[in-house]
Amino acid sequence: MVLEWGHDIINIIVAITPLYVAVILGFVAVKWFKFFSQEQCSTINRFTSYFTLPFFTFNFFAHVNPFDWNYAFLGADAFSKLVILIVLVAWVKCSSNGSWCWLITKFSLLTITNSAAVGVPVLKAMYGDNAVALVSQGYVIQQTVWSSVVMFIFEFHKASQSSQVVDADVVTDLEGNKQLVVVITTTTRPSFWCPAKIVLWHIEMPRIIDGSILIMQKAAIGCFMFNIGLVTALPEKVIACGTKLAVFSLVLRFLAGPAAMAVGCRAVGLHGDNLHIAIIHAALPLSPLAYAYAKEYGLHADVICSALIIGTMLSLPVLIVYFVAFGYWS
Repeated sequence: MVLEWGHDIINIIVAITPLYVAVILGFVAVKWFKFFSQEQCSTINRFTSYFTLPFFTFNFFAHVNPFDWNYAFLGADAFSKLVILIVLVAWVKCSSNGSWCWLITKFSLLTITNSAAVGVPVLKAMYGDNAVALVSQGYVIQQTVWSSVVMFIFEFHKASQSSQVVDADVVTDLEGNKQLVVVITTTTRPSFWCPAKIVLWHIEMPRIIDGSILIMQKAAIGCFMFNIGLVTALPEKVIACGTKLAVFSLVLRFLAGPAAMAVGCRAVGLHGDNLHIAIIHAALPLSPLAYAYAKEYGLHADVICSALIIGTMLSLPVLIVYFVAFGYWS
């Protein structure tokens, strides 16, 4: 048993090390060699979030057959997200410390995981091709539903803030059009439309189109992890938000998120390896996309940044602990 676990852990480390190499290169490029300014790093961040990632997702979705999905797994995921949302809304409504701004940040911390870049190679090393299929399905739903929900909430918050600083005579007109403005802004982003290819999964694309998409898709994972290195190098302090908030954000990411997923799994009757995959999937590190949104909309970017940096560094031992614990209990 010990030898088998040792072999599995080595496979996990081998799978995730190339990702950390990209992170280290990004960190060194800024911290030591000063290749990029803060403004240039922001540009790379936007390029990654709104160009390479949508192309990656677009191509990723083309190989997912919706008729082969594990709907118990997806149901557990959806149930856990709904539980999280209900708890957060109740907290805002019932607690004197409740805040819609913090609801957005907490929902981002709890739901937007680095499924494609980290989840696929790590969980493949742990549980094989079945895990890849489940993580791929979870990533599709994350990009189709939950990232769009987060984006919509950010846009709605932005529109609400804008309506508070204009002349009182036009507030009524703005309130009437606010929902429409939010919908238009959300649906014109490339990341909103990239899941559209899921309806074309069975149609073979012309080689010239597939080749064009593939070039951008290949750059996505490297840019994604390199961008984390840039984000890590930019702050003067790694814990930009303070120790208390940083610890709280990590508790949400590595404990509360998996706990909510465990509730969802119990609700739909998921068990065995699929249960373990679902919980580890919920414990993956935060996606840089969450930081891109927080930075763009100016909402607790320091907290998201700290969670992204520290969470990425701690993710390997945390995921291994989950894996070993599940192996021991089963």
